[in-house]
Amino acid sequence: MGMYWTYEKWIRRAESRSGSVVGATGAIYAIRRGLYQPLPEDTLLDDVLTPLNIIMQGHRVVYEGRAKAYDHVSGNVQQEWQRKVRTLAGNWQLLKLRPPLSSFRENPIFWRFMSHKILRLVVPFCLILAFASSILLSGIVYRMASAFQIIFYLAALTTWLAPPFRSFKVLNVAYFFCVPNAAALAAFFKFAFGGTGSIWEKQQRHKSTEHIGKNPRSVENH
Repeated sequence: MGMYWTYEKWIRRAESRSGSVVGATGAIYAIRRGLYQPLPEDTLLDDVLTPLNIIMQGHRVVYEGRAKAYDHVSGNVQQEWQRKVRTLAGNWQLLKLRPPLSSFRENPIFWRFMSHKILRLVVPFCLILAFASSILLSGIVYRMASAFQIIFYLAALTTWLAPPFRSFKVLNVAYFFCVPNAAALAAFFKFAFGGTGSIWEKQQRHKSTEHIGKNPRSVENH
């Protein structure tokens, strides 16, 4: 998780210096009141769609690393999985709610939006294609590639079935790589079959704030 956030924040700083970041962090961000546009009731990623709406109006969204919010690390694997699937499904939903985002003529940050938010959603399909290709094709290179992938995915599966193995960094990396991609795959089918549901209930948000302060994690925001 630490590696992921280090890389993610590096991307956001680079996006901010060169134009606008793609979205904000819902825990803490500020906008000009006059730039706000009402969102559909079923919007999953309001903290992404609102900044994108502002960018589409010709304004910038910047990253402020000195602004911090504190959250707790989820101890419930199932809850964290549901949150991840819901968030990734929300990325697909953005294209439905705001079609101009997928147009390089209408979206001023088309490339960074597609690369940061959308292209990573197709990675699971690329991984499946790569695995199938290495299995079906002949040659020493493809056999080595298929063997590596089998070992890698078995390592992730072992770590998932036996959490104590997560203490081994190599196994933990395999696990952390596979889980988000599996969630992205689940998110696609969830969105495709209309299972995105509604936004988080206020009661759930209130319940989560009760745990703030227990195992806090500092998050730099916009």
